[in-house]
Amino acid sequence: MSISNGEGSDIMTTRETIGNSEICDSLDSFNHALSDKKNKYEYQTGKYIEFLRTVKSSSDELDSELRDGIEQALNP
Repeated sequence: MSISNGEGSDIMTTRETIGNSEICDSLDSFNHALSDKKNKYEYQTGKYIEFLRTVKSSSDELDSELRDGIEQALNP
C-alpha cells in the first residue's frame, strides 16, 4: 500500500522509507486493524447466512406440516 506525497511519487509502506517511519507504522496499524475487521465481519456474515438458511428450512418444514394438517382436516 502507498500514499501519494503530492509530487507524483508514492510513499511506500516499508521500514526502509527513511524519515517516514511514522507513516509506515500508521499504515501498517491501519491495514492490520482493517484486516481484523474484515475477518470478523466475514465470520459473522457466514454465521448469519447459516442462521437464515436454518430459519428458511424450518419455515419450509412448518409450511409443509401446516399444509398437510389442513388437507387432512378438510379431507378426512
